[in-house]
Amino acid sequence: MSYKKISIQAKNLYKEFEIGNLNILNFISLKKKKIIALNDLNFKILQGEKIGLIGNNGAGKSTLLKIISRITSPTSGSLTLYGKVGSILEAGVGFNLQLSGIENIYLNGAILGMSRKYIQNRVNEILNFSELLKFKDIPLKKYSTGMQIKLAFAISIFMESDILILDEVLSVVDQNFQKKCLKKIIQSCKNNNRTLIFVSHNLENVEELCHKTIYMRDGVIKIFDETRKVIDLYKSDLKK
Repeated sequence: MSYKKISIQAKNLYKEFEIGNLNILNFISLKKKKIIALNDLNFKILQGEKIGLIGNNGAGKSTLLKIISRITSPTSGSLTLYGKVGSILEAGVGFNLQLSGIENIYLNGAILGMSRKYIQNRVNEILNFSELLKFKDIPLKKYSTGMQIKLAFAISIFMESDILILDEVLSVVDQNFQKKCLKKIIQSCKNNNRTLIFVSHNLENVEELCHKTIYMRDGVIKIFDETRKVIDLYKSDLKK
């Protein structure tokens, strides 16, 4: 029996935000209100696992992903990563709208830790996969949101990362590209033993891609189990 290493481990992970109330009449900041985004999360994700992450808006999913991506820090508790993280959380993050598509590949690739030589060797594959080869010299400000997502995904999928995070990025692209992306994700995770966290409201995609899923609600993990079981519970809750 082969032993799988831990890829991500959360221990008593807690995150709160403070929101100040403003008295518009006299511009006085009133007492700040604390909002608990994550409340005592504990879980382990093993290397090579493909994990879905579902839940209603405001459940804490994005906050968790931002902590995993090192965009923000927890208020208390710890989250330990074993490997390099690549993530697509929003369209255009790390892009410069004034630069061309190919220039943004070099820029975003460098931000993600790719060497210039590595990007040079992969740039044609990235452009071909993104289906944007003929737009490579056009400024990104003229790209649609879907085109930016395609480029962002193509760059990230060719990144040499141990952990890949995708947050709803495929929802704004056409179905043919979605299918191509899902196939590429499965292939990449299998070939590179890459860990995946996939966030989507498209439960069919989650079920197709992920063998286990985390269901979050009100900042806590309600269940972390086999995907079919988790989705059934989530659907049941939606009917209540």
